[in-house]
Amino acid sequence: MTLMSLSLHGQADTTIYCEIEMTPKPLGKANEFVITIDSGQIVTRIKPCEFTKTVDVLNYMESIGWELIHVFTVTSAESVSKGTGSRHFLLRKKKKVFAD
Repeated sequence: MTLMSLSLHGQADTTIYCEIEMTPKPLGKANEFVITIDSGQIVTRIKPCEFTKTVDVLNYMESIGWELIHVFTVTSAESVSKGTGSRHFLLRKKKKVFAD
C-alpha cells in the first residue's frame, strides 16, 4: 500500500525555446560574427573563438538537446546595401516539469 502512495506526481513535457542571433562583427572579416544566445531567462554572448562557423554553433546546440525549427534574416536598408544582416535561428527543446 505504501508503494502506491510513493508514485510519481504528474510529470508533463513542456517545450522551451531559444533564439541564436549571428550579427556580422563590426570591422571583422567576412565570416566573423557576434553570436548571442537568448533562452528567455539568460542571454549569452559567445566568444568569437569558440565557434568559427554557423554549423559549429548548431551542432553544439543539437548536442545539448536543442532542435532547429526556423531560420530567418533581419535586414535594414543599410545592411542590404552592405550585403549584411543578422541571421536568427529558433530552436526548441522538450523539458520535464513536475506538476503538484
